[in-house]
Amino acid sequence: MRRDDGLPAPPASPGLARDLPASEARFRAMFEEAPLGVALVDSHSGRIYEVNARFAAIAGRTREEMAAIDWMSITHPDDVAEDLANMARMNAGEIPGFSMVKRYRRPDGSWVWINMTIAPIFADTAAGPRHLCMIEDITERRRAEEALRISEERYRAVLRTAMDGFFVLDSQGHLIEVNESYCRMSGYSEQELLGMRASDLNPELDAQRLDARIRTIQRHGALRFETSHRRKDGSVYPVEVSAQYRPIGDGQVESFIRDLTEQRALEARVREAEKLESVGRLAGGVAHEFNNMLSVILGRAELALLQDGTPPEIRAGLLEIETAAKRSSELARQMLAFARKQRIVPRVVDVNAELASGLSRIERLVGDAITVSFAPAPSVWPVLIDPAELSRIVTNLCLNARDAIAGVGAPRATGTAPNGVVAIATACTTLDATFCVPHPEAVPGDYVRLSVRDNGHGMTPEVLAKLFEPFFTTKPVGQGTGLGLAAVHGAVKQSNGFVVVSSVPDAGTSVDVYLPRHVEAAAAPAPAPTPAEAPAGGHETILLVEDEPQVLALATTALRALGYRVLAASGASAAIRLSLEHPGAIDLLLSDVIMPGMNGPQLATLLRKGRPGMKRLFMSGYSPDVITDEAVSDGQTAFLAKPFSMDVLATAVRTLLTGDRAPSRSTLEPPR
Repeated sequence: MRRDDGLPAPPASPGLARDLPASEARFRAMFEEAPLGVALVDSHSGRIYEVNARFAAIAGRTREEMAAIDWMSITHPDDVAEDLANMARMNAGEIPGFSMVKRYRRPDGSWVWINMTIAPIFADTAAGPRHLCMIEDITERRRAEEALRISEERYRAVLRTAMDGFFVLDSQGHLIEVNESYCRMSGYSEQELLGMRASDLNPELDAQRLDARIRTIQRHGALRFETSHRRKDGSVYPVEVSAQYRPIGDGQVESFIRDLTEQRALEARVREAEKLESVGRLAGGVAHEFNNMLSVILGRAELALLQDGTPPEIRAGLLEIETAAKRSSELARQMLAFARKQRIVPRVVDVNAELASGLSRIERLVGDAITVSFAPAPSVWPVLIDPAELSRIVTNLCLNARDAIAGVGAPRATGTAPNGVVAIATACTTLDATFCVPHPEAVPGDYVRLSVRDNGHGMTPEVLAKLFEPFFTTKPVGQGTGLGLAAVHGAVKQSNGFVVVSSVPDAGTSVDVYLPRHVEAAAAPAPAPTPAEAPAGGHETILLVEDEPQVLALATTALRALGYRVLAASGASAAIRLSLEHPGAIDLLLSDVIMPGMNGPQLATLLRKGRPGMKRLFMSGYSPDVITDEAVSDGQTAFLAKPFSMDVLATAVRTLLTGDRAPSRSTLEPPR
């Protein structure tokens, strides 16, 4: 017998007849109250006979609407083919039923994901085969799975493109996942790394220590530490490892690995720069005291030479003293250049023109056994630098290049080619932040690059690391002071530039000096120096302040010999007292800059409150920060670098007192 709705009726028997109403009631209750959507469907036509409330709710329709449509009309087009294929196999008896994931279209146009299970129920020759269709709404689960999939893809993409290396270890320390960055970092391929143990990559770990470290990470949950890894080529490099434990399976350790090679190199360069800065301060202080002593030696020798009736042998000795003092002042100047404390007069210059004008002098210095070439860049940018310092920079670099070339100094036979090359070149270049990362002294911007390259014997990394240290030299004792390149480094930094050196043993050296582009209007050419005249004296009153007794006595003697009235003070306090006690005018304050208690500029500011017309001439063994270029360009102030000759002192004093323009640099520089 069949029920009207097509469902099978139990066989007719007295017992079953009595149970039929209860059975139907139970079936109907299960059909209606099932947590899944349930439908009765024609297996051939796809017509839906009946659905429960849950099925209708999942499909977004009423039960009456569902009974009027077939399943294909609401199935996603991409799912129809699979559904039909499964139905054909079931109707052919190949499979007893099937399950699949598909989508139903709701009336509002949205799609609902379902997990569908199909099972045949009976064959009826009149109505045809029918089946039960049970569906479960898995839309939220699919969304969660899709979100998880997208998150996983993003996670993998981040790991693939991360600058840091990444790998995952299983509980035994084997690599089970690795990103491309670590492959590049280590030199291994992904296939080579997978299956390796972390101890194979870390020279500091053996199997026992690796197991102990994994247990430590498991215990703490996360750990950050620095260690070393070994590349495929055997080289070892420093790394920072950030490890985190994941309770997946038997436990996994995810590790990010950062290569510290560049960071360590940068730290070393910063430490080197700080060391040079400290040594520079020391060198500047030494040069200051050295110049004070040289001022006394040079001045006393000059005064003695002015005495009539000096025996020839004593005069010859005095001339030797004077010559030695002048040569020593050059050594002090190099120390000041390294310390960036020398007085400079920068102006806008054309580097090409400056180098071209001094090329013949460079060629004479390096000798005819070496070819000197010059490749200027077209339309080189202007730079702001003291031309004299630029000349010294190039000269020092070329002399070092000469000394690095084998056989230098040996005259070559007539007709033979030079055996060495020193190549000078200029270029305009723009540096970005990437270039500046390994060069902490650099800032992004436009630069003129001055390059000096040679084909000499080159330098080892150990020598290169000490290249700019003062008094460091590879030359034999007595053949070098070790201050040449230190002075180059200081002079370039004083002009806001920096130096980059690269060298390979037996392959030569390249020195690149970067000078920042000057973007302001070019300054007017400096006036040509006038021929020196014999220094004149005067009768004005000079307040002389110097805390070094010997320099004070020497300058007092020299100025009084020139006819000036000198008020000598050994410090700021004495100078203030003399100024208050002196009833007349004081025309000039001649003061040392660095003094205990109160420096020269501070003293001048105080004294000029009561004597506004008093001019100022500062003297020092190095160029202090308290003396600015603006301060010496007002026509009332000048700077005198120690050691100075008596002629230079006389000229500086007279020029400032007569109201002419402030003394030029050439008259105020220490003697050469």
